Amino acid sequence: MKGCAERVKSGIEQRDAAVSIGAKGAVTMIFKDNKIVIPGVSADLERDYPKAFKEIMRLMCPEDGDVIIVSSADTLAKAECGALAAAWSII
Repeated sequence: MKGCAERVKSGIEQRDAAVSIGAKGAVTMIFKDNKIVIPGVSADLERDYPKAFKEIMRLMCPEDGDVIIVSSADTLAKAECGALAAAWSII
């Protein structure tokens, strides 16, 4: 989500929104100052999880202030719905 980083608090709100719609979980990441932050988990994904950081940067090409939500579920449809619910909780 472009430019919504300031709206994310702990990321738990997004996880709860995803789970309420049928997902197993969701991780909310913020791209700020050339770092990916997972609130409450990692202040610097590149330092803590370099392989994940590299792959996310390659696939997502985030810009400052962007939010990345990764949702998991038993089916692709439920994961997609979970990610959308998480996104709606931000906007």
